[in-house]
Amino acid sequence: MLKLNQQSFGSLLRIGMGAVRRWRNGQQAPDKFGRLLIELLEGVLNVHHRSVVIESLRKARPEPLSIVRTLTWLGSHSRLSEPVDAAVTSPPWWIVRRTSEEETESLCERVRRLLRALGVNQQDLATLIGVSFSSVCRWKRSVVDPADFAQLTLELLSNVIKGHVAEIVIRALREAGSRRADIARTLTWLERHPTLPEPSPRPPRASSPPPFNAALLAVEPLSGSPR
Repeated sequence: MLKLNQQSFGSLLRIGMGAVRRWRNGQQAPDKFGRLLIELLEGVLNVHHRSVVIESLRKARPEPLSIVRTLTWLGSHSRLSEPVDAAVTSPPWWIVRRTSEEETESLCERVRRLLRALGVNQQDLATLIGVSFSSVCRWKRSVVDPADFAQLTLELLSNVIKGHVAEIVIRALREAGSRRADIARTLTWLERHPTLPEPSPRPPRASSPPPFNAALLAVEPLSGSPR
């Protein structure tokens, strides 16, 4: 439907050409992330002209999450005549901003943080994001790293809980069901449309006081007083 060769197709979706060739030849089935991209892409091509889709994906940032954001954004809008820029499909800055704790947290710590923020157990989290219970258990114990699809889902969920109360996120994911594409569409929509207010900006730091000067403490003598 895109009328691209394998190399161009892989480059567009940031997938290695070897993987695309194996998919095409039936030597290997796409993984969960690959199936997610293909499903989202098929839905988008039913709405938009292929030239708009291709140019929009070329404008996306070279990371899987940006590709998914672009595809889900295109899927939620009617037929466009112009490609969309990555800045349009990205969520507000304060949603994607990483705190120092988030920058250094381990997988185990991230999973525990998400469980606390949502107020759910491991089985509930697994059901909400479309993975197995055993996978969440292994992530929580840092036994194994999540695959590409799960990593993307955890990152989206980590962003989403900054902009919504837990009840909204849980209800939306339950309504989305278990299909990966629907989960991705729901999370990226929630990411772009926070219901919580933007946090107040950090107050500016007070300017540093001038360097100490002992001469400033000297008292000016009164007129006519002896020196």
